[in-house]
Amino acid sequence: MTDQNYSLCIGMCIYDNKYGVSYLFSNLKKIYESDIFSTLRFVFIYEERDPNLSNMKRMISDFSETVNTSVVEMIKNRYDWEPVRQRNIGHARNSFLEHLKELRTSNCVFSHFAFMDFNEYACIGPINTMVLQDVMSLSSDWDCVSFLREAAYYDMWALSFDPYIHSFFHFKRAWYEVVDRMRKMFDKIVFRAVSRGDKFLPVYSAFNGFAIYRCSTYLSDKEPCIKYSDEIKTEFYPKRVFENQLYFADSQIDGRKNDDCEHRYFHLASLQPPHNARIYIYLKSLFKKMPKNVILPYVPRADV
Repeated sequence: MTDQNYSLCIGMCIYDNKYGVSYLFSNLKKIYESDIFSTLRFVFIYEERDPNLSNMKRMISDFSETVNTSVVEMIKNRYDWEPVRQRNIGHARNSFLEHLKELRTSNCVFSHFAFMDFNEYACIGPINTMVLQDVMSLSSDWDCVSFLREAAYYDMWALSFDPYIHSFFHFKRAWYEVVDRMRKMFDKIVFRAVSRGDKFLPVYSAFNGFAIYRCSTYLSDKEPCIKYSDEIKTEFYPKRVFENQLYFADSQIDGRKNDDCEHRYFHLASLQPPHNARIYIYLKSLFKKMPKNVILPYVPRADV
């Protein structure tokens, strides 16, 4: 347990998730049993059109009985369905943020909230709650923190760092060529930071399956609005960084104004005044690799 009195509300988008769920619930229970947080709430964001909804409701009900001193609830995505995947996920995440603000009006206040990907790969490896405890003990140093992952850093689309701030899908050059250059640079930056003994790596945006946010920063009602969106706002970019990315990518952007990862807008908006969020990757793995003796009955979309 940490010395501070931390409270956490974890939001999870559960649309059409049916593989790896038992491992996800196991990790949530480990967070509950760690006693890092004085108050812990689990919020599952669902959609009525989910073909797996009835099964998920049953599993969530079973899970709630194992964490009986925490609140477990399901809330509906408040927005209409759209054909753009990341836009729908953004709607679900925004529904959670609105729910947190409503809880605040009834004096249900958390120091932090988190998002955890509820898919078949990102967070199914055994969680290392000591890493979670360590990063919470340093919470005065950050407003948003995400983590490395033993199996691999998979979430390159949500990632923005100096100089790769713009989506690699939004260049005139082939996206796989841009992301290859980006990944090689990122791996070198992480290696050097870890070799120096750094605890944190400053970034403009990062998620990688699990991230924690300070409520007083990220639930602000001040402009620019901190929300999830697939909109691209190049005015949020530091000019020098953007110019450097064009050089390193050896390409111009394709001019699209949307269809971006929903995390980038959210994080970049929080960097703007008056929010001035401090966004970092904690240079330790929150989730371990899956044990070698575990045989999954499906093929995950990323290394586990």
